[in-house]
Amino acid sequence: MRVAHLLRKYNPAEWGGTETVIQQLFEGLRRDGVESTVYCPEIAAANAPDPLVASGCQVQRFRACVPIWGISPEQRRQMISVGGNLMSFDLIRALWSTPFTVIHSHALGRIGGIGLTMARRKKIPFVVTVHGGVYDLPETLRRAFNAPQARGVEWGKPFGFLLRARHVLTEADAILTCNPREAALIRQQHPDRRVIVQPHGVRAEIYETDQRAAARAAFPEIVGRTVVLSLGRIDGVKNQRWLLEQAPELLRRYPDLLLVLAGAVTDEAYGEALRHRIDELGLSGNVLLTGKLPPADPRLVGLMQEAKVAILQSVSETFGLVILEAWAAGTPAVSSRTSGASALIEHGHNGWLFDLDRPADFHAAVETAISNDDARQRAIPRGGSGSSPTTTRVSSPADSSNSTPTSRRIIMRYVIIRDDDTNALTPVECLEKLYRPFLARGLPVNLAVIPEVRTDVRLPDGRPEGFLPRRATPGTSALMSLVENVDLTTYLRANPGYNVTQHGCHHDYFEFDSMDRMEVVRRLELGRVRLREAGFERVNSFVAPYDKLSRVAFEEVAKRYRVLSTGWFEWRRIPRAWWPRYLLKKLFSRTHWSVGRTRLLSHPGCLLSYTRPVEPMLTAVKKAVASQKLTVLVTHWWEYFRLGHPDEPFIDVLHQTAEYLASQPDICVISFEDVIMRGKPRRAATVAPIPATAAVSEAR
Repeated sequence: MRVAHLLRKYNPAEWGGTETVIQQLFEGLRRDGVESTVYCPEIAAANAPDPLVASGCQVQRFRACVPIWGISPEQRRQMISVGGNLMSFDLIRALWSTPFTVIHSHALGRIGGIGLTMARRKKIPFVVTVHGGVYDLPETLRRAFNAPQARGVEWGKPFGFLLRARHVLTEADAILTCNPREAALIRQQHPDRRVIVQPHGVRAEIYETDQRAAARAAFPEIVGRTVVLSLGRIDGVKNQRWLLEQAPELLRRYPDLLLVLAGAVTDEAYGEALRHRIDELGLSGNVLLTGKLPPADPRLVGLMQEAKVAILQSVSETFGLVILEAWAAGTPAVSSRTSGASALIEHGHNGWLFDLDRPADFHAAVETAISNDDARQRAIPRGGSGSSPTTTRVSSPADSSNSTPTSRRIIMRYVIIRDDDTNALTPVECLEKLYRPFLARGLPVNLAVIPEVRTDVRLPDGRPEGFLPRRATPGTSALMSLVENVDLTTYLRANPGYNVTQHGCHHDYFEFDSMDRMEVVRRLELGRVRLREAGFERVNSFVAPYDKLSRVAFEEVAKRYRVLSTGWFEWRRIPRAWWPRYLLKKLFSRTHWSVGRTRLLSHPGCLLSYTRPVEPMLTAVKKAVASQKLTVLVTHWWEYFRLGHPDEPFIDVLHQTAEYLASQPDICVISFEDVIMRGKPRRAATVAPIPATAAVSEAR
């Protein structure tokens, strides 16, 4: 089969992380028998070798332009180099006249729109990869990207409209991204699209040979110096200027320090300003600009092995391949707190994170990385021992292809993860330990959150509820609103993979098993107010404490929420007006059903519970998921810490569940909000969650 890959820009002289990832993808596809042809804009003749051509890939250049009248040649060159929305009639002709099985765009805008339009005309699948950020961008960067590109008359807008350039993500058959946070945000904006998280990787064997002699020969300035390395293309997003401003303080602490900026200049104006600032600060003897170094070049590998620490100071970094490269070279990493770096680095464990507006934290992290040998050794994952599931990808993701290229429709099964009892007393550390493997894989987690927890709630036998602290804090009020735990609310909002569901109001025992309509309404509305106060404005799903609701509670919940998740439905408890639909549910043996605009979901019991044996737990989960179209898996965060410390075997089962759900091509983990957006789970999907190396071959 043949796949057309569309790139907005490809210049071997400006090789970087994105090009490395694309090369790995092509190599993996070739091993699967997939022929890849790259379409990219023409560039001025260059003498640099082309790694894609050397690896057996066909590279076809097309004429492209910036469709704006009235701009200078310098502005035009800059827009072609960084972020310009190009137009090409050559590309349209090339794609139309050449037979392909799949079109895979690595660009959005008009180039992506051309790919989408040609794929629809040819009736073949269209796949798009988001290499940078689309929604996971700092606000300043987003505004800069959305601002008018230049003064002049943009004649390309009508073509963008005809090519549906603004619908590339909306209409793609599959969307690939390396970043779990980006994937979660894409799912929020495009809930009916298939979004696949494919972490990057590096080949460890490249870094096993000691190449420091090659680096010292090429750059004798590094000999006898404390080398601090910043690897990446020279432009504003990579933010080398910020690092320069920190150099005087670094030199005060380490007078022999040499700051090495390794990477091609892709923004000439930024590069020139950087060189000028080096002179202004008097740093010419303490800063080395290496220029472009080819991928896997012994000089580059040697620099990474020579460095005391690798630094990423990017404004935005959706993955941070440099972190994996540094680890493979045996070098610790210090990074700005971007979503990509945060998915890889656990601060203080396998690296250090800092905020760009807090340089003191940066200097403290660098000092620890350079001067504390024990901390340095801990910060370098060995053999995939990093804390994040992503860090275990030491070899290239292209090396693990477990799918046979084929075209087929896959009957999807859907899973909702529902965790009950998060409240103002819940430690952030507990949720992070349990659900980071889910979030890192782009799997949404639905937290049934108690809006205003009663801190002395008891079970009928007098025992305190399991979600309460084992030791009460003196002075704790009888009721605590979620907004009182700032760390928790900040954490939940910072991780869009969490979806908040209203879990009763105070979590009093059977608080919604009541026929007092006024009291039921009061608690529902108070709970909604408390969630809004905590920053969760639109909560459309509801879970009753202990899954118990009266007939009145059913009626009032259905008036306010689009999804009700509970254990079971009994005809004696539901409103009489619901009986006809309930009868149909029973006749057709439906697990889930609807009343008006409200979806009524039941679950097979708490399969992930400490009351069940650990060994057969995962098997029971797999059996339940295989038995129905949509399965709600219920668990309770506090059960994993009920003994006052983590129950590691139980937690391992939860993490094995995440790994299983993420690895199955016919399973899609969704949120309650997805159910609302879709109306009901689809009977089939044209794209399954598959490895990136086979994604284009599985896309229809």
